[in-house]
Amino acid sequence: GILLEPSALVSVAIVAVVWAGFLKKNDDPDWTPAVGGVQLGPTQRWLLLAVATVIVLLFGAGNALLHTVFLYVLLAVVHGFCHDPAAKGIPSSSTPSAFGSPDVPL
Repeated sequence: GILLEPSALVSVAIVAVVWAGFLKKNDDPDWTPAVGGVQLGPTQRWLLLAVATVIVLLFGAGNALLHTVFLYVLLAVVHGFCHDPAAKGIPSSSTPSAFGSPDVPL
């Protein structure tokens, strides 16, 4: 996972430090950074840093993130197959569960 890959940890740490610095600097109403001669407003600054964060995390921790997302989706699908969609108990059981029976108060 992410905790076992040094490149992923370094990427997350760098992003966290940059965001902490950005949030501190963004509180200053006189701060108007410029990119290519164009001054950035608050919304543009947030969007620029969000895009930069996604790019850095994809390059630095992309493999670990994609592996984690794949495993999560796989386990969610398996979890879905293990449940009775009608919520009336175990499919082979004749005894309804408390949540599926309207006669049992919750």
